[in-house]
Amino acid sequence: MKVRSCDFKIKIEKNYITLYLIAAKVTVKIHERRLLSCSASSDPENVKHIGWYRCSTDDCAHDWDKFRIAHVRNMRVTIPDNPNFEVYTNGTLVIKKVLPVDDRKMFICIAQKTLIGRERSTTILHIAKEPPQLIRESPPEPQVLEGNDLHLDVRVQGYPYPWVTWSHGDHLLQNKSVKDSETRLKIRNVTVLEGGRYTCYAKNPFGQDILTFDVTVEGKSVRTTAAPDIQTPSSSPTSGDSSLAGWIIATIVVGPLLVVITTISIIIILCILKKKCRSPKLHLNRLFRRCLSNS
Repeated sequence: MKVRSCDFKIKIEKNYITLYLIAAKVTVKIHERRLLSCSASSDPENVKHIGWYRCSTDDCAHDWDKFRIAHVRNMRVTIPDNPNFEVYTNGTLVIKKVLPVDDRKMFICIAQKTLIGRERSTTILHIAKEPPQLIRESPPEPQVLEGNDLHLDVRVQGYPYPWVTWSHGDHLLQNKSVKDSETRLKIRNVTVLEGGRYTCYAKNPFGQDILTFDVTVEGKSVRTTAAPDIQTPSSSPTSGDSSLAGWIIATIVVGPLLVVITTISIIIILCILKKKCRSPKLHLNRLFRRCLSNS
């Protein structure tokens, strides 16, 4: 940090005396964190309040509240009026991130003394001019599955802010976003044809820089499903079917035979009991003839 300080002057106003410390010039880098001390609070025991203001010119004295970025009340309570700034109880201002809006601005610290009077110190911020520098945030050779989203992230440094472009081969791309020091290329539902080399290019009045990515898009594999096994009924009968068929055949063949034997037995018994059967053999022959004729 380069600092150059000068002398001071005294100004007598209506109800108080103001001690002006002549501006100190500070050179910083874009996006860096910076602390600015309040020279007006060099005697903290005699300071009641401290206020920090960011102005383009000294004319902001006409509306201090409009340009206030932080203040300390009763040297105990710190109140940031802008989210990019903090302030310590000793009056030191914290710039969380130096932005282009801070370039060539006056940061004025006013310390209200316990006695009649106040002190005022000014720091003028200058942002150093730098050529672009691209820093890779994504792998140099990313692989992505077809149908997914492709993200390529790059951090951009340099001041003034570089002009950033993305290209795929010889084609300039529009689907990019740039926010502060970061740039992102996003392609939704990427296809195999969108694989290949992507180039990020940055340029400002002080130089240029290039960064490349070689993207591989993997196609979705064709999945084949095996046909389900369909069992056809066998031509040979099952054990249950064969048992049933055997029982039916036995009934057809053996049934009539049992009927004949039973009938013969009954005739013989009747003949013997009644003694009316003169010739059992003759009756049996007639019975066989009837059975054969019926079959």
